[in-house]
Amino acid sequence: MINPSERPRPSLVDLPRPAPAVVHFARALILRCPVCGGGPLFDSWFHMKSRCPTCGFALEREEGYFSGAMAVNLIATEVILTTILVALLIVTWPLAATWPFTTEMQITWYAAIAAAVILPLLTHPFSRTLWIAFDLLFRPPAPDDFRPAR
Repeated sequence: MINPSERPRPSLVDLPRPAPAVVHFARALILRCPVCGGGPLFDSWFHMKSRCPTCGFALEREEGYFSGAMAVNLIATEVILTTILVALLIVTWPLAATWPFTTEMQITWYAAIAAAVILPLLTHPFSRTLWIAFDLLFRPPAPDDFRPAR
């Protein structure tokens, strides 16, 4: 088996065939390479490999590449929490009007604060792989994306 760092640079003929966007996103949701479906892409929950171990695709295509993934993670967390809190407010309205005097409402809001810290940590690897899949919609893989690591 050829070591990915020793793999010759692929030509356009050697590149993986473009997959439909749904396939890219499905692969990303199971934490696999959106380009080829290979993996695993993560050494640990918070550490992503620099290249796909199967196809050699550069997972960080440029400096600061995952800034978009952090923004998506933040937006997703805020949308989820806002939806939950508005639903709780509507469902418990007579009780919600008594804030902060009831223990139930205090527990609800403290749980929401805890969720605001925990949700981004739980969704971290998914936001990274989904960001790669989203980027592939606009910038399909090029031969330079499969260069061996230096």
